[in-house]
Amino acid sequence: MQLISGYQLPPSNLSRTNKADPLVQIEIHGVPEDQVKQQTCVIKSNALCPRWNETFTFNIQVPELALVRFSVEDQISLAANEFLGQYTLPLLCMNKGYRHVPLFSKLGDRLDPASLFVYIWYY
Repeated sequence: MQLISGYQLPPSNLSRTNKADPLVQIEIHGVPEDQVKQQTCVIKSNALCPRWNETFTFNIQVPELALVRFSVEDQISLAANEFLGQYTLPLLCMNKGYRHVPLFSKLGDRLDPASLFVYIWYY
């Protein structure tokens, strides 16, 4: 999958400048062999429209049990990040092609219009 960009990411509560330094963690949850976490680079002071253009490859053994989680965080310091939003869905529900991934709060509230723009492909 390719993580292309973000759109209107929510502001950080802990940032002194009120500008997030966003990064995205993509996690696979499922059987132990499939569990993995990968992370983008940090985009400094750009929560409005960060562009990553990073490609991630996952080797999934049991796709029927795999969940994909997109977690957006603000890098506050080298040791601390603040949660900004997330989205989780079953791997088999991900359709190929360009997709907008909506973001939700920890309480499950939609963070409209915040989203991630991704390109999905698989064999």
